[in-house]
Amino acid sequence: MLLRFRVSNSHSIRDEQEFTLVALDDVSGYAGFEIPGTSEKVLPVLAIFGPNASGKSNFAISLANMVTAIRYSHQEWKPEDGFHRHPFSLDEQSRQAPTTYAVDFLLGGVRYEYGFAADDDKVIEEWLYSYPKKVKRLLFERNENSEVKFGDTLRGQKKLIAEVMRPNSLYLSAAAANNHPQLSSVYRWFYNLRVALSSNATARLEETIRMTRREDERNLILSMLRFADLGVSGIKVDEPSEDESKNQDGRDDGVEKPSKRRFRRRDVSLIHSVQGHTETLPFHSESSGTQAWLEMLGPIVSTLRGGMILVMDEMDASLHPLLSAQIVSFFQDPKINTRGAQLIFNSHDVTLLSPVSAARLRSDEVWFTEKDESGATEIMPLTEWAESSSIEDLEKTYIVGRLGSIPFLDQKLVEKVLGV
Repeated sequence: MLLRFRVSNSHSIRDEQEFTLVALDDVSGYAGFEIPGTSEKVLPVLAIFGPNASGKSNFAISLANMVTAIRYSHQEWKPEDGFHRHPFSLDEQSRQAPTTYAVDFLLGGVRYEYGFAADDDKVIEEWLYSYPKKVKRLLFERNENSEVKFGDTLRGQKKLIAEVMRPNSLYLSAAAANNHPQLSSVYRWFYNLRVALSSNATARLEETIRMTRREDERNLILSMLRFADLGVSGIKVDEPSEDESKNQDGRDDGVEKPSKRRFRRRDVSLIHSVQGHTETLPFHSESSGTQAWLEMLGPIVSTLRGGMILVMDEMDASLHPLLSAQIVSFFQDPKINTRGAQLIFNSHDVTLLSPVSAARLRSDEVWFTEKDESGATEIMPLTEWAESSSIEDLEKTYIVGRLGSIPFLDQKLVEKVLGV
């Protein structure tokens, strides 16, 4: 489970910003989970609100960038590519400064801290600590010369991995590629941190479709479609033609093989039951809300079942507010979220802040983004406002601007441009 995320010099985030999922008070009635060896609990949900261009999406994107570097820097990045990053670009000093990412997380009942800093060319720092029984224990530390210091409890071929590690690849990425037994489990934790961006919508749809091919999960996906009241009763996917199923030499050896054809959205159709008969419509003709729901079903189900972390950028995009609230409630419900799954999302949907919303957002689950005068993003928890504990209708409080983080809409400017 994720406890904290810190980032600096990434996209619109210049100075170090941090958010935490550690609960501030009692989590009775919520799917809160204990931090071993402490009296603290971990929240299942964190919501980020803010106006357009305030940088709220950049926390999701920064998490995605961090995970991408961990997964691919050793095996897929070329030595001449440097380190893939997006520093704050509104001042020259930041463009030259390193980008830093760090997370605190729980794995196997133990708290870990992992992070790294990198410039355009190489990794400057990288570190991994564990905290068994609240005592900090070094696993490894790396400096800008790619020299790695190891803790006594880290076993395996650690020095050999350091020798094959490139300056622009992470030690953790290299360790996973070389099947290091201890560090591969840390790598898998990051592999289970999933970020839903508009750029991976097709991959998310493919995951949902794959689940419909398994009988036990197919019924679950269809139930979730009916739950959304979209008028959809089934899913149809055009399978590869006979020619596409043959071997490259044109022969059909009679052995059933999974298709190697690239997944295509146009092969997906949805079945509608209308007054006693069915109609099949292509996926592209469905409403944006129906498409968005189907694209999210696979990740939502697998995250809840696997106790993983799902980060959703612009969760409210195309979804009805009631569906957005229900997604949040799935993660908050201790009867549904039994394995420690977490949801982190950003949204414009102020109805999620309503006291009657199914989301039931707590004050320590709500964060706001704003940009300062230099264009840098800042994130602040609702709990920093002294009056927050007495707020009964957070939705109205937010929309009238008492908590900041709303856009300034200059009506006179529009009148000047569009007025006649």
